[in-house]
Amino acid sequence: YLRVCRFFFSLDPLDLTKRKIYTREGLRRGVFRTAGYNGNKKRRKIRGRFKEAKMTYFTSDLHFGHANIMKFHPNFRQFQNINEMDNTLIRLWNSRVNPCDEVYNLGDVSFHKDFEQTLKILKRLNGKHVLILGNHDQEIRKRADELLAMRKDDNNALFEEICDYKELALKHGGENFRLALFHYPICEWNGGHHGAVHLYGHIHANVAKIKGKALNVGYDLHGKILEFGEILEFVKDLPPYSHGGNQFGENEDEGVR
Repeated sequence: YLRVCRFFFSLDPLDLTKRKIYTREGLRRGVFRTAGYNGNKKRRKIRGRFKEAKMTYFTSDLHFGHANIMKFHPNFRQFQNINEMDNTLIRLWNSRVNPCDEVYNLGDVSFHKDFEQTLKILKRLNGKHVLILGNHDQEIRKRADELLAMRKDDNNALFEEICDYKELALKHGGENFRLALFHYPICEWNGGHHGAVHLYGHIHANVAKIKGKALNVGYDLHGKILEFGEILEFVKDLPPYSHGGNQFGENEDEGVR
């Protein structure tokens, strides 16, 4: 395992100013661009249309440092205090995620008023951490450039990327999948009528009433960080929505509300 990790780390040695940025064009062409590389660094291309990660995980709405979340959603938050909750969430994350794995976090990371507490937590989380911003991530948004230049305890970047919305192409079990990641549930997304999967958070232990292959990956619904194979079990039998149809199932004759 350590040899494998060292191999992955050695593929793309980054200094504190270099970030991997996956673009929509890159997903279509099967390439990525690397910001900040100088002339001595070789740009790499991923052959083929889809990339395959070692393990890929998804989660949302962890709400580190939020005392009231234990009252609002107690099912998976039976803790005595914030410190116990934070440490348990970190332990749950790291029990699944290895430093070589990818984690797509769909927002609302922390409620700590002291941002240094949030920073300490982020540094302890394993894996290549991509953040899709939520409505409670304003401080992270303000400090994005600073945070992208930091590293974690596992020697990965603190964040591989910070963005509002992300489209992703994955290969799993020999099949290709497209995903649309956003903090909020949305009624239509790119490729949804062709079977693309929409992953969202924000509504904690609830499920949005939308058609198509969509799933809330929030911690308060599942009680764990979800591996992509687990997500497929939830959405595999859901039909894609009809393109241009009314996704909320409302009577279109009633007009706009």
